[in-house]
Amino acid sequence: MANDVYLSSTLNDLVSERDAVLKVLAGQGFGVKQSYSASEQDLVSSCLDDVAQCRIYIGIVGDRYGYCPLDPARNPNGLSITELEFEQARAQELPCFVFVKDRAVIAVTMTDKDSGDNQAGQRIADLRHRLQSLPLVRTGRFADLADLREQVLTVVLKVKGKGQPGSIFESDDPHPGEMATDVALVVDALGLDSIDEDLARQVQADARFRLIVLDPSMPDYLARLDERCAKCCALAWHLSSRSLGLYRERGALLSAAMASQRQRRGAVGALLTGAAAGARLPGDWGFDVIARADDTLRQAFDELHRGLRPRVGALRFERPVGVPVIVLAMTQAEAATLAEPDQLWQGAAVDDDERRLRSAQLSARVAALRAHPAHARWPAAAYGDRRDDWRPFGAGLPSVNGYLQQAFDRINSAHSKRDRVFIRSDQIKLVPHAYSLDDLLRPAHGSDTLLRRVRDRGCLVLVDELSLLHPALRSAARVLLKGENVAVLSSHPFDPAAEPVSALLGTDSWLDVGILIPRFGDEQDPRCELAIGSPERLRRWLILVLPELVNTLGGGEAQRSLLERTHELLKPTSAGA
Repeated sequence: MANDVYLSSTLNDLVSERDAVLKVLAGQGFGVKQSYSASEQDLVSSCLDDVAQCRIYIGIVGDRYGYCPLDPARNPNGLSITELEFEQARAQELPCFVFVKDRAVIAVTMTDKDSGDNQAGQRIADLRHRLQSLPLVRTGRFADLADLREQVLTVVLKVKGKGQPGSIFESDDPHPGEMATDVALVVDALGLDSIDEDLARQVQADARFRLIVLDPSMPDYLARLDERCAKCCALAWHLSSRSLGLYRERGALLSAAMASQRQRRGAVGALLTGAAAGARLPGDWGFDVIARADDTLRQAFDELHRGLRPRVGALRFERPVGVPVIVLAMTQAEAATLAEPDQLWQGAAVDDDERRLRSAQLSARVAALRAHPAHARWPAAAYGDRRDDWRPFGAGLPSVNGYLQQAFDRINSAHSKRDRVFIRSDQIKLVPHAYSLDDLLRPAHGSDTLLRRVRDRGCLVLVDELSLLHPALRSAARVLLKGENVAVLSSHPFDPAAEPVSALLGTDSWLDVGILIPRFGDEQDPRCELAIGSPERLRRWLILVLPELVNTLGGGEAQRSLLERTHELLKPTSAGA
């Protein structure tokens, strides 16, 4: 065909990008047909006919939806000419490669949101989102012209070398759960118009940062913050003299948000500008990295990024995906109260029959534990000050956090498909994002809403089964363990042979919480495994479940075919134990 490639994009906002792609294509000997400017001369027919005559489609997408031709016969849904060209390429089953410009580097004046066109940016937002999930459409994300040129050159060289352009992005499609931006910069304004223009301009020019606008007076601040920053590796607050006053007025809000995000990401930062650059911060605002804009904003941004990089695990990877993890286990102080089960249940919202039943179960299991030489000092060696200090298998063995880190390290360093099943690209790395059960037990600033949303999106919950006999933790478990997208692994220090799991599935079982028993017994859900009684089994189940959970985080369905592969994937290996 004379025109090998159809190059499509909106026009006025992507001039430099189109020129860059044209030079790459021309340099590799490809003929190119391009989008038309808006006109009244049978525009739809001309463009669609030209698309049909090409053998490859390349699209560039910014933050404008584009001109929508008034042609009821050929364009009944009022699509833009750019989307019509794309749909024609799909209808012709052309190999489609779409390069999406990172919003962080798009000038506000080059967006539909700024101009108010096409539902004030909603139509282009919908199209950008849809491109991520369409089958046989290969999408790449770029931040600058050099990045775009490199990706297009990779495509055309593989097209020329393999003759199979449809497979080029097989392993490089962006995962919906990827953290594509390094640092979320949280500002207190109610809208972009009230933010300092220099700050907004610097964020737009720096692809490492993304501006997150939040109102500190929102009652569900923690939930909104977590949701808005989900695609960012690290987090920092912008503090002006105005926002310093706002956060001081709201008491413990900022310190609570910092503690929550530090647990999740490893560190949090602050950017101080204007009069706030010389201010002394409250003692409980223990930021890990503070950049003060004494000279230029660019220098402050560099200082902030440089300080956060070694402290935030996700910043060490090119394509990180955060995996939410919650540990449902007692602290040492809570475990100490189990010696007095009758007092423990006082004031709990349960009837007398359940209180007596759980107290009897608790007394019997504590007595059985202490009768065993390995657990004679229980709970001293089993728990610590934090919930993730829990040692599922006693003193001398790792904490649950240790087992988790081992699993993440093995998956990220693995080259075999067995250890990375369901992860399409070797470049994708999994990063643990820790959420605290205390956000549900002692809610503040929307922390309970936050945990419910995490539950509904998908997360891993590691359960100490004996902690389900603590009334406060049992109440939290009822909320947390009823989500279908929750992957659950529970462990207890008893040998399953002495107390088979089948004996624990009655209606009076302490495991009768949320939907654990139906998922485990009736549905045989592989993402719900109970009574894991050895370190080897816990390691293997983590290596099995964590990669599969990534599919749910991307909006997909749990892979039920995993059931058929359980025995194969859990077979011992020399490196597995």
